[in-house]
Amino acid sequence: MRGFNVTSRPPWFSGSLKITEREFYEELAGTDPDSAAGLPAFFDRCRALGLVVAGGDAAMVIQWLDTDAGKVVFATILKDGRVDTRYVCSAAREIGDRPAGEAYLDGVASLLGDAAVLKKGGDLTWRVTRDGELPPIRDLLAVSGRWLALIARTMDRLREAARGGG
Repeated sequence: MRGFNVTSRPPWFSGSLKITEREFYEELAGTDPDSAAGLPAFFDRCRALGLVVAGGDAAMVIQWLDTDAGKVVFATILKDGRVDTRYVCSAAREIGDRPAGEAYLDGVASLLGDAAVLKKGGDLTWRVTRDGELPPIRDLLAVSGRWLALIARTMDRLREAARGGG
């Protein structure tokens, strides 16, 4: 298409294009430079745990791809620095252990202290919120070791459920 590069959109296009890591960091640095500086090391720790960090539509997605359990999205970090944790309960339900997804969301809320799990609608949209808003990544980065430990425990539990032991 003449006149358009990979990151620009034609005027008639209403969909999203996947964001690159560089674009994500540039956008995030405009609103939260400390988190933009800290996320690369956190993403490396995620990858070391066996997670995949990939560009999504205007966000970076932390997901687990397992041969038995399938795909589980643990967090979507939006380019404005907010973290969305929806999808984990529906993935856990499909694996056969929705309570593992609920325990993960409860754990994230607990890590944040003053957050709660919003269970409005189906389990596909259940997520952690604080005062009705998605929490900022800077607050989860402050407890990143405990967050990664929670993710690892959830992965173990979902792997066990996927193999028929849950």
